[in-house]
Amino acid sequence: METNVAARMSREAVGIFHSPEALQSAIDELLSSGFHRAELSLLASEAAVVEKLGHVYTKVDVLADDPD
Repeated sequence: METNVAARMSREAVGIFHSPEALQSAIDELLSSGFHRAELSLLASEAAVVEKLGHVYTKVDVLADDPD
């Protein structure tokens, strides 16, 4: 029964990053610790991302229109 409980448990990490370098470092560490890139997400308003990190990330709607 212990195995079933462990199989249902999920891992989660939450953090606040004040620079693009700190965010990238955390992403690198999570990926090297077994997290899959598809499991990572950034939760912030667009204004917060622009204010704190600049235009580092491409909007999904822009990527959707890019044929490459």
